[in-house]
Amino acid sequence: MKHPPMGKEGDASLQGLIGSGYFFQFLKTVEILGRLFLLINRYTTFFLLMLLPVTVNIFLFHTILAPSGVPIAVGMLILNVFLCISYFKYYASVFTARPEILGPDKT
Repeated sequence: MKHPPMGKEGDASLQGLIGSGYFFQFLKTVEILGRLFLLINRYTTFFLLMLLPVTVNIFLFHTILAPSGVPIAVGMLILNVFLCISYFKYYASVFTARPEILGPDKT
């Protein structure tokens, strides 16, 4: 599939990821596994957290370097944020300022 024109900076950024030899493959593996687990509704909260930085990076890449992809990037970001808000009750403990440390005598 041919990508739309991105400009010099967008091409350089994409070539840097591909040229690293590992990062682009790792990124695509995380994306595919994450979306698959969201589709089958398993470990959803974990994979939403894994995919949020990827989605934000896609949004920023298209907003700053390759504006032709902004509509898709905005859609992805909106869906990801919507799912994070929908599952917020599972993340509530992450936002605890001072968690209670359980010792051997506490359960």
